[in-house]
Amino acid sequence: MSGAGADYEPGDELTRRIRPASGRVWLSLTAVLVVGLLIDAIVRGGWLQAVLIAPWPLALVWFVYVFVYAPHVLADERGVTIHNILRITRVPWGAIDDIVMRWQLEVRLTAAAGGKSIQAWGVPARRPRGRTRDQPADVEAEILREMKLNADADPSDDRVTRSWDLLGVVGLVVIAAWAAIAVAVTS
Repeated sequence: MSGAGADYEPGDELTRRIRPASGRVWLSLTAVLVVGLLIDAIVRGGWLQAVLIAPWPLALVWFVYVFVYAPHVLADERGVTIHNILRITRVPWGAIDDIVMRWQLEVRLTAAAGGKSIQAWGVPARRPRGRTRDQPADVEAEILREMKLNADADPSDDRVTRSWDLLGVVGLVVIAAWAAIAVAVTS
């Protein structure tokens, strides 16, 4: 194995979640800011004013959740789950041909699974060239490759499943409906 994942030993972990730390920070800061704004609206204008204003700052929290916090990669003994913006793709180890790191993590499927590549948006991106040390993104890709090699994968298990991020979709619908009601009430 290359030096990138040299710390990893088979059996070290059954589950690996890859998510940039900045996502949690941005979501927390945005939530604190929105709570502060809504408290200010309650103090200055009352509950009704806060309810009518709430959808717009909540839309900001939704945006940060969907685009910054929610995207991640989860690997376990059965395969890899790639959570991108509003879409979740579950790929069993038997359907994965290779895992490579380009500008972002890319899971390449076997020919039986469709032969396509799935980009994972929730992995820390590669730094620009010129740095000689191992990059965190390369280390994560190497660890995922090792997990694939050490997994007890059924080669016939090549069924890739896709679903919607229900929290993100339902949140969008609720906020959009709330905003439409607020506009209708104030018009």
